[in-house]
Amino acid sequence: MFYTLISNPVFQGGEHFNPAGIRTEALPAFVLTMFAAMRLGKFNIDTRQSRYFIGLSTPACTVFVLGLALSAYHNRFGLGEMIGNQWFIFALIALLSWLMNSEIPMFGMKIKSFDWRSNTFSLVFLAVFVGLVIFLKELAFSAVIVFYVLISIFMKDKVLAS
Repeated sequence: MFYTLISNPVFQGGEHFNPAGIRTEALPAFVLTMFAAMRLGKFNIDTRQSRYFIGLSTPACTVFVLGLALSAYHNRFGLGEMIGNQWFIFALIALLSWLMNSEIPMFGMKIKSFDWRSNTFSLVFLAVFVGLVIFLKELAFSAVIVFYVLISIFMKDKVLAS
């Protein structure tokens, strides 16, 4: 998605002549893919991640990027140009790559049993997401991941106790 946003001529001031069709200025977008692969490899061998995640999960990162891409496409709140700015995307690539491979414990959204107490966080998270969708539309996908990361950081002890 980031590659498409960076190489999109709409965001780069017009068409670029490129007979090979390769947008070399957008190649850094694939750094995120490499870090996602590294994160998935760590996840598969890390025994600590049975109840919670260590670092941002790859699906959560994907949801964040999807929200930005949809927001840029629909130019939600006039953010299309900012989201399509290559330097903004490069900064996001660095941040997301770091978050995916960090040692920050993050809530697992697994359903443990069918009772309110053990699923409180997941249900509150779902309610926040629905509220964000009503007000932010496509941008809600990215906003809910920011909320997820921040709540996981600020409630680190609760995450570790889950």
